[in-house]
Amino acid sequence: MCSGVETKEISKLTKQNEELLRDADEKLSLQAKISLLESKNEMLQSELEIKAEKEKEYLRQIDEVQKAYNHETVKRTRLSYDNEALQWQLKQRSEQLHIVETKLQELSAHDISTNSFTPSSKESLKTDSVSWVLEMDDETPEVAASKMVKRAGSFRSVDRSPSTRKQLSVSASYAMWR
Repeated sequence: MCSGVETKEISKLTKQNEELLRDADEKLSLQAKISLLESKNEMLQSELEIKAEKEKEYLRQIDEVQKAYNHETVKRTRLSYDNEALQWQLKQRSEQLHIVETKLQELSAHDISTNSFTPSSKESLKTDSVSWVLEMDDETPEVAASKMVKRAGSFRSVDRSPSTRKQLSVSASYAMWR
């Protein structure tokens, strides 16, 4: 009987041993899988960190480009406003110069008609040549024209009679109020 019990016992222990060996094999297999998954996990985490750093760099670059774009937009807008202001000033000054040119032509025509003479053979006509800086601020074209006409008149010959000067002054005043 002892041998029957021992045989049962051995058979039972052999079965347990086989189960334990299978469990051990499964554990080894699972440990290998766990180890493989852990290394994949580490690799994926390092890739994720690299991608996160690249994303931060891209976001920083996008921010810089956006700031540069905004700066250029502001500059372009400012230049547009400056250009518009300069075109307006150019138009105003062009109008002023046109009025002055007209008045100076009127003065020249008036001077020629009042001071007409023929030079002798040895005399020559000498034309006045005057240059000055023309300052035009925020004046109306008529006011600026009047000032320029007065300046031009003051540089002409001193041989004018008081009545001619008074006539010029009256026409300049008239130009101011026109």
